[in-house]
Amino acid sequence: MGIDGIGYAKNGDTESQVLFELIAYYDERSSLLITSNQATFSEWESIFGDNMMFVVGIGNQAHHTDIYKI
Repeated sequence: MGIDGIGYAKNGDTESQVLFELIAYYDERSSLLITSNQATFSEWESIFGDNMMFVVGIGNQAHHTDIYKI
């Protein structure tokens, strides 16, 4: 599964919740490729809109993630 271009548009509460649920669903089930125009994870907080949702959503993935910065 791939999610391309996270961060180009601001998400509302509904979009942020769906993104969080999608990431949570794929955790431990399958591979998930995410691309973003945000340079660092600290900038991703604005994508989720809620700091706790960001920490849980990305934190759960980061422990078994390969990160490439191009």
